[in-house]
Amino acid sequence: MATSGVAVVMVCLALFYAEFTESRERVERELQTQANIIAANSTAALMFDDAEAGRETLSALKAAPNITSACIFTPNGRRFACYQRNDNVSLPITPKFSGIRLDGEILELVQPIEHNLIVLGLLTLRFDMVALYSDQKARAGLAAIVGSLAIALSLLLGLSLRKGLTRPLQELLNAAKQVGEDDYSVRAKQLGDDEFGTLTIAFNAMIEKIQERDNELVHQAQFDSLTGLPNYTNILQRLGKVIERARIGNTSVAVLYIRLSRMNTISSTLGHSVRDEVIILTAKHLPVDQGQILGHLGTSEFVIILPDTNADDALNYAERIVNVLTIGFTLNRANIPLQSEIGIADFPQHATNAVDLLRKASIAQSEAEARKQAIVTYENGREEYHLRQQRMVNDLYGAIKREEILVYFQPKVSLPDGKPCGAEALVRWNHPEMGWLPPDDFIPAAEQAGAIVHLTRYVLARAVKQCRVWEDEGYVLQVSVNLSARDLLDEQLPENVVRVLKDNQVPADRLTLEITENAVMQEIDRAIGILKRLRSIGVRISMADFGTGYSSLAQLKNMPLNELKIDKSFVKTMLIDPQNEAIVKTALELAHNMHLDVVAEGVEDEATIRHLTAAGCEQAQGYLLSKPMTSDELLKWLSTWQPKSYTDRRTDDSRPFKTIG
Repeated sequence: MATSGVAVVMVCLALFYAEFTESRERVERELQTQANIIAANSTAALMFDDAEAGRETLSALKAAPNITSACIFTPNGRRFACYQRNDNVSLPITPKFSGIRLDGEILELVQPIEHNLIVLGLLTLRFDMVALYSDQKARAGLAAIVGSLAIALSLLLGLSLRKGLTRPLQELLNAAKQVGEDDYSVRAKQLGDDEFGTLTIAFNAMIEKIQERDNELVHQAQFDSLTGLPNYTNILQRLGKVIERARIGNTSVAVLYIRLSRMNTISSTLGHSVRDEVIILTAKHLPVDQGQILGHLGTSEFVIILPDTNADDALNYAERIVNVLTIGFTLNRANIPLQSEIGIADFPQHATNAVDLLRKASIAQSEAEARKQAIVTYENGREEYHLRQQRMVNDLYGAIKREEILVYFQPKVSLPDGKPCGAEALVRWNHPEMGWLPPDDFIPAAEQAGAIVHLTRYVLARAVKQCRVWEDEGYVLQVSVNLSARDLLDEQLPENVVRVLKDNQVPADRLTLEITENAVMQEIDRAIGILKRLRSIGVRISMADFGTGYSSLAQLKNMPLNELKIDKSFVKTMLIDPQNEAIVKTALELAHNMHLDVVAEGVEDEATIRHLTAAGCEQAQGYLLSKPMTSDELLKWLSTWQPKSYTDRRTDDSRPFKTIG
C-alpha cells in the first residue's frame, strides 16, 4: 500500500512539473502573439514619428492584465512610446538582447519592429509571473499534500483493514489520484463526522480554491478587464457559432463594428481615467437586445453581433446607437457627447466565416471614417480598394525617404498687373509599381491613417526651401502649403514652422498656410488655438475652398485669417452660371468687409480673370496662367512670363457682376 502512495506522489510531481512547463510555454506564446500584433500596428507610428499613435497602440494592453509595462524604442535606444499598468510598475530599460528571458518574477520579451526588412525600432513587453508562480506553488503544495495524504492513507489503510476504516480512506485516496490527473471537478465523499470527515472537508475546500483560480484565468483570457465584455478571441468564437446556426437555419447575421472618435482628445484634455470611464459608460449604455452579443475589442472599438438580421435591417439599429452616443453621458457633472463611425457587414452577403465577416465590418467602419459618415455598409469589392489604400499608407514613409513624393508648384499672379506673387505647393507621387498617383488617391488615405502630419512636414520643408531658392534667383514670392484637419491638432506645428523658416532664412510673411472650412470645423476650438499661434509667428493664414464647407459667419469672424480663396467650382463657371457669379460676388464683398485679400482659383480663361480684376480680386491662380510644375520649371516660367494688365480691353460680357434676376 505504501508503494501505491509513493506512486501517487511521483505522478503528482510529474504532472505538476509538466503543467508548469506547459503554462510557461503558453504564456510565452501569448506574449509573442501580443508582440506580433503590437509590432505590426506600430510600424506607421515609428515611420512617421507619431508617438501618440504609438501610445494608443500600447494602450490595448489594458486587456492583458498580467502585462505590467511595455515600451517601443527607436533603433538608437530612445524611448518612443510607453505603457504602465500603474505608477508602481517600472518601465523597461533600453534592451540589450532580443528574445525572451526570465528575470526573477518578470518574463521579458524583446522583439524588433520591422518594415520591408528595415528595423524601425524595438518592442519590449514585461509579463508578471507572480500569478502563475502563486498558482503553481499552490499546486505544488497540493501535490505535496496529496502525496503525503496518499502515503499516509496507504499506510493507514494497511493498518486499518481490521478496524473498518477502509472505505473513507479509499474514498480520499481515489479523489487524490483524480486531482493528480488534473481533474478538479472531483469531490471526496464525506462518510462521517470523525477525523476522516474533517480531512475530507479540508481536502474538498482546497480543490475548490484551485478550481476558482483556474476559472479566473479562463475568464481573463476571454473577457476584457475594463468593461467585462467578451474580447476579440471570445467574440470570434461566439460569432462562429452564431454563423453556424444561421447557416443551418438559412438566416442572416449582421455585425456592427463601432469606433468612438476623438478618444485621444478626451485622454489628452481630461485624462486617461476619464477616457476609461467613458468607455465603461459606453459599454453599459449601448442598446443590446436579447440574443445580441456586445464585445469590446480595443480602447475605442466595440462589436455587436445581431443574429437573424441582415445589413439593411442593421442600419436602423446602427442609427439607434448613433443617437445614444450623440446624446452622450454625464460624467463629473459634465456632459460628454460622443462621435462614432459604424461599419456594417452581414453573413452570407459579405462573408461566410467569422474572421472575414469581422474584418469586412472593420473595413466598412474605415470607409465611414474616410467619408466622414456615421454609418457605412460594406460593399463587395471594397476590400481590394482598402488594401490598396493601406499599401499606399505603408509605402508612404519609404516614398518620402526615396523622394518619390514630389512637390510641384502652381503660380499665382497679382491683379490687376499680372505680376507673379506666389505659388501653391502641390504633391505628386510616382509610385514604383502603381505609377503616378494623384493627390485625391493617397492624401485621404494618409489623413485617415494619421500619416498626413508627416507628409505635411515634408512638403513644408521643401516648399520653404524653394522659396529661399527663388529669392536667391531674384524672385520674391510667397509660397502656400495646405494643412489638413489633423495638422490643425498638431501642437508641434507652430514650432516646426518656426524651425523651417529659420533654417532657410525665410521671413514668416512669405509663408501662407491654407486651411479648409471643414478641417477647422472638426475641432474648432483646438484648431483656432493652433491658427492663432501660427498667426502670431507672422505666417499668413488662408481659408481655401471657401464656399464649400459648413462654417458659419460667426465662426469665420473668430478665425485669424489673412485671405479667402474662392473655390474653383464657383470660379470656372461664374460667367455662365448666375448663381455661381452671385456666390463669387458675395465672397468678395464679405472678404473685403473683413479686410481680407481674395484669391480666385480655377481661372481658365481671360474673360474670367478680367471679370475678377474689375471686381477687386487681388490674386488669381489657374491653368490660364500655368499648370502645376516642378521648381526648376517654375524658374523657367518666371523668366519668360510677361506680366500684363487685366483691366484693359473690357467687353460688355466681362463687366463685373451682371445684375441677376
